[in-house]
Amino acid sequence: MKWLRSEAMEYVSLIIHEDAAHDCVTMLGGLGVVEFTDLNPELTPFHRRYVSFVKRCDEMDCKLRFFEGEMTKFKITAKSAGSADSFLADSVDVRYGSQDLDELERILEDKEHELVQLNSMHEKLTREYDERKELQEIISRVGEFFEVEIPDASNSVSFDVDSPIEASETDLAIRFKNITGVVSANERIKFERMVFRATRGNCFTRFSAIDELLVDPGTGVAVEKHAFVIFFQSQFIETKLRKICDAFRASLYTLPSMDDRTAIANLIQNNNAELNQTYYHYDGVPNGTVDVANGHNVYGFGLDPIWKTSENELLFFNSFKMKLSVILGITQMGFGILIKGWNALYFEDYPTFFFDFLPQLVFAASLFFYMVVLIVMKWSIDWTERMSHEVCPFNFEGPVTGCRPPALINTLINIALQPGVVADPMYGGQKKLQQTLLALAGFSVPAMLLCHPLYVKFKHNSSVAGVSHRIKVCDVDNDMDDTANASLERSSDSFDLGEAMIHQSIETIEFVLNMVSNTASYLRLWALSLAHSELSTVFFEKALLSTIHMDSFIAIFVGFALFAGTTFGVILCMDVLECFLHALRLHWVEFQGKFYKADGIAFNPLRLKDLRSPSSNDSL
Repeated sequence: MKWLRSEAMEYVSLIIHEDAAHDCVTMLGGLGVVEFTDLNPELTPFHRRYVSFVKRCDEMDCKLRFFEGEMTKFKITAKSAGSADSFLADSVDVRYGSQDLDELERILEDKEHELVQLNSMHEKLTREYDERKELQEIISRVGEFFEVEIPDASNSVSFDVDSPIEASETDLAIRFKNITGVVSANERIKFERMVFRATRGNCFTRFSAIDELLVDPGTGVAVEKHAFVIFFQSQFIETKLRKICDAFRASLYTLPSMDDRTAIANLIQNNNAELNQTYYHYDGVPNGTVDVANGHNVYGFGLDPIWKTSENELLFFNSFKMKLSVILGITQMGFGILIKGWNALYFEDYPTFFFDFLPQLVFAASLFFYMVVLIVMKWSIDWTERMSHEVCPFNFEGPVTGCRPPALINTLINIALQPGVVADPMYGGQKKLQQTLLALAGFSVPAMLLCHPLYVKFKHNSSVAGVSHRIKVCDVDNDMDDTANASLERSSDSFDLGEAMIHQSIETIEFVLNMVSNTASYLRLWALSLAHSELSTVFFEKALLSTIHMDSFIAIFVGFALFAGTTFGVILCMDVLECFLHALRLHWVEFQGKFYKADGIAFNPLRLKDLRSPSSNDSL
């Protein structure tokens, strides 16, 4: 019954000695079947007992979560210390005191301090490694930076890689300075524009994209970066450029001397790895099989595909899908009504069973279940054979009646608007049966409306009369009489017949109207199926079928692409989501509205093995 019913609960009070409280709570927490209620809800958390120990446990839990976060950060898998059940079983006979808590707190603080130091050292080493990596990328692009001609110069001068970076060893008349570094690729255009505007064009800037993603030393995030070098002359421009680099968080580096080519070559390492030749393993070509289908049998389930080529395809499919939607809807709503009666019996709510469930079942069966019976009967009758007679041999509701298929909509409408009138009967005695069903449906409505509140009023008056009779036969003093009379007045005022009638009227009107509207609401299944079928046909004919006759593989390819795209986007994505939302509404409103009240309370027992989760801690 766990999937259908909640477990039976019982409210108990435990009175135990303070010395045994720890052991009792530990045992109950190991079982996980007891939910503790707060007997002092007016006290704030700061005025409760053991609040200092709870705070210390929270601080230690924060340290443990810090350890867990660091392990996840470095992808370290913790060694299993056994299950929570084995830990609780081993700690049954162990009593933990304040000294054990102090020792555990000291150990966690030492480990936290050690881990913080290791993290700071790791961050420092990582930052240095990232800086060396960026410097390596800059050095590898020195030739790209310096072996270029400076534009707009009367005498072009090229800087060879074999010469030092310093301009003192060149023959230039003007001494140039340079700043080298890396900047984020997203900031490259803004950075270049800011440098140009700040120096008024009195500098020469070169950029080179770095193919490999580099880790930013400041943030530790791998981003795309560009190496740059800026040539300038004055010290004033250098001050501006360094401020701009700081604003854009650009990393600046000083290039080493280029004399020692061997030392520079050692800094640049070849990280290319050779891959083995790809090998594909084949298990062999599967043998083809041909299944020959017997096309002379009638379909046992589903519809014959020949209907797609018939002239009355849409008329037949619409009629079938509409009736099938009504059958599915009434079946599901009837199951919901039966669940309501089951709930009433389970909770021993017999007034609800006799005065709510039974009239509702009679009302639904008299009109709506009967509609399903008519649909199935119409499907099961061979109307071709009946209509083949020149003179109808049946006399169901008069001479020569019963050979034409009836219009079920008109038949159902005439049950309420024209009782006793059956234009095209399907069986004998249909008129009397429909009149009886209409009478049962009519009597069930006032039964739903009046019986339940009147019965509750009768039971209330009986209980009040019993209390009054006991007060009269008891020989008590005046004070006791006043108290009893006061309680009697409160009990008599606790039930209001008018309010109960209004509530029952709302329930009755809601049920009657919902049976009609909810049945129509299930027709959305027919509408969704119709839309799905028509959209599929339109996409196939307009996108794919129209291009096959063009004798062009390009047109066929484009048509198939359109057909596949529209089918995936509309049929497989949008239409599936729409069907899911409609089905969700039918389950929540039409089905669960017949029995579901949602007035339960979640059971939150104490489980020691689940206390590691933050939600469990918050609930305690």
